[in-house]
Amino acid sequence: MSRIMIVVEFEVKPEHRNQFVELMKGHAHRSRAEDGCQQFDVLLPQDDQSRVLLVEAWRDQAALDVHSRTPSLAMTRETYQPWLVSRKVTRCTADLKSSPRLPARLGGPPPSLALRSRFKIRPAGRQPWAETPPGISGRLVPSGIWQNTV
Repeated sequence: MSRIMIVVEFEVKPEHRNQFVELMKGHAHRSRAEDGCQQFDVLLPQDDQSRVLLVEAWRDQAALDVHSRTPSLAMTRETYQPWLVSRKVTRCTADLKSSPRLPARLGGPPPSLALRSRFKIRPAGRQPWAETPPGISGRLVPSGIWQNTV
């Protein structure tokens, strides 16, 4: 099973950048609620104020097809079109079977299990085992995310 990854790079006219970013944040929020959306992030490059990136992950082509036909996507595109200098879309696939440390919702083991097996760390609230690699200190929170304590 492969998921579909989309990276969209926008070059936005400077006078419309703030409006565009707010529009994309709203679009990302709505898209994350759609069935099959596994990731939808708006990225702002630190060294180029004219660019805005979207990174999307979809469970499969069917989920992306449904998203592509939503009225809100059509309205969003119609709104931002005059604000753009350019738009580049790159489609990729990610093979889930070749990534054993993916979170459970993406086909891999639960994040806490992946981290514990990789770093030999006990679940949140317990002390790390002696085998924890040097220089690593922190704890796993209940969501399975590692928090550094340094």
